[in-house]
Amino acid sequence: MGWEDLPGGFRRRVYESYEQYIKVQGSKLGNKAGFAAKASAGMHTGMIKRINQQKERLPEAGTVICLGARLGGEVSAFLQCGYFAVGVDVNPGEKNEFVLYGDFHELSFPAQSTDIVYTNSLDHVLDIDKVLGEVTRVLKPGGIFYVEAKGGVAEPDGRSARSDGYDCMEWLTLEGFVDYIASKGFCVLDRYKTKGFTPWGIVYRKI
Repeated sequence: MGWEDLPGGFRRRVYESYEQYIKVQGSKLGNKAGFAAKASAGMHTGMIKRINQQKERLPEAGTVICLGARLGGEVSAFLQCGYFAVGVDVNPGEKNEFVLYGDFHELSFPAQSTDIVYTNSLDHVLDIDKVLGEVTRVLKPGGIFYVEAKGGVAEPDGRSARSDGYDCMEWLTLEGFVDYIASKGFCVLDRYKTKGFTPWGIVYRKI
């Protein structure tokens, strides 16, 4: 499968159909079950630390939706920090107490019902504008969009990110990525760098 250029400095993997896209994304958990479990445990621990570091920017309590949450390490972290949190994923696995089946292109939650939307999975979306539209729809006025992401695949300093077989959305530069999301009705509250597969954190507020 090849890639196609999109407006705004993005590239998208080309699938034969939307059904094929969902099938490929859903297969990652089964193909990498051990990795997913380890990653989820690591996410839980690291996410608690990062949530606490963002206390000044996040509401003290409220509702959280985690997009592309797979086994739910980030969901359990928000729960431990006192939030009412739930994740959505196209394959949450069996008996997942933290994550519901769902497609972040079409969320089942009411408009303006959520205080925080968190995701580290924007490199797995097929339609970035549709997902950002859903985030805007479900967030309350002044709600927080909390993004963790990889860098761009064509960074000017040569330190570019790479995509694996499951990634289907790329951005050329991190700066372009940050600015594009801001242009969709958000202001940037904070940016930071951490360790992991999605080392860049950007905290937005819905305008």
